[in-house]
Amino acid sequence: MLDYSLWQDRLVSRIGNNVKSIGFADSIKSVLANAVKATPSLHVIPKDERGTNLHTTGRNGSLITAGVDVVIIARDNSDAVGGQVTKNIKAIADMVDSALMGWTPSDANQPIFFRSSKRIAMYKGLLIWAQTYDTKYLKV
Repeated sequence: MLDYSLWQDRLVSRIGNNVKSIGFADSIKSVLANAVKATPSLHVIPKDERGTNLHTTGRNGSLITAGVDVVIIARDNSDAVGGQVTKNIKAIADMVDSALMGWTPSDANQPIFFRSSKRIAMYKGLLIWAQTYDTKYLKV
């Protein structure tokens, strides 16, 4: 299992001045329960780890693909349909991409790459968006 606190530390060091809060969460459900706190904010959530057998190495082992969600929460009440908050999320998501993509956590074998993104919820000007990133490491 990767040390996911490294991801949080990376975000704090790279974009901490651009958001009000960067934290670690155990699930999207816990983020949603506290979503009305300081915005914009980021939450690092371990997503999944999937293994592939490495029978070509001559030993038992797996190449693990580890996924992490970075949940972005932003608020903007200036328009009723969410256009401005969507622009705000895009700017923050671009900063997260710049901070993480291509970076290799010390306990990983390969740089982080972008997997997907999706809107989680929109409620009264509060937009919750998840960006998913992957890296790979060997488990023997």
